[in-house]
Amino acid sequence: MEEKETVYANTFVGFPTITAQSKGVTKNGHFYTKPEVLRARMWFVNQFLKDAREIKKLYPDIGDDAFEVGIWYYYPISKKKFWGKYKTSRPDIDNQTKLILDAITDTQLFWRDDSQVCELHLCKKYEEISKITIVINRIKEGKS
Repeated sequence: MEEKETVYANTFVGFPTITAQSKGVTKNGHFYTKPEVLRARMWFVNQFLKDAREIKKLYPDIGDDAFEVGIWYYYPISKKKFWGKYKTSRPDIDNQTKLILDAITDTQLFWRDDSQVCELHLCKKYEEISKITIVINRIKEGKS
């Protein structure tokens, strides 16, 4: 039997929508991470680090725990009739999520490696304003 404990929940307004797949190619054919991708990743790192003191009160020691992560993306659209409807165009939800999970990993606040994320719940919809909600639950595995 497993139990889930919420160790983080927050909504950010106006998040960067670039994805981790936005790579550049040099004249020699080598791939590199574009500066705008690095800036987006640092934006998310900084958002988490702003809450680091509070996070450490709830979750003081990073370990080998398993985690469940939920990320809800809301993209702005002015027409109210579209609010709450699914967004089926780019950016791709999987590539954008990789950037966010890598940023969370960079903070070393919850896990050592994002391979510890064992459940992932994602949603991409239209809303009045651009925002993202992120919830991180630690999964405690008990004895049955």
